[in-house]
Amino acid sequence: MNVSEFVGSWSGRETEAGASLYPEPLGSALQLGRAALNGSNAATRCSEVLALLEQLHCDPETLAACIRFAAWEAQPDAAGPKWSPELAPSQRRLLDGLLAARQVWSLHAERQPGSSVEGLRRLLLAIIGDIRVVFI
Repeated sequence: MNVSEFVGSWSGRETEAGASLYPEPLGSALQLGRAALNGSNAATRCSEVLALLEQLHCDPETLAACIRFAAWEAQPDAAGPKWSPELAPSQRRLLDGLLAARQVWSLHAERQPGSSVEGLRRLLLAIIGDIRVVFI
């Protein structure tokens, strides 16, 4: 079963054991995501994004970052995200890049009609340190 189908099937006990079948960092991200996303609209959106990432043959690290970020968005901490200290530096970079991209997309939504998006595109590319963020 691919990861997007696994996330899309979150409905109960059967997935708790199933997450351990995936390699790290995906297994722990799936366990975290199941707790935060189970039965929510965010789980459906996450599953759809994961399906696209799988079509692009993204690595497990990218898939895990997608799940972790969706879990955080579903239950955001007012003080900001506190990524687990056990996360690999590459996972932290992806998640921090997703936060930065989120800010750029927020600026994009607030821009005046008719204004150029070129500056926002350049800002996005300058802020993120990992191109995989754009895919997620």
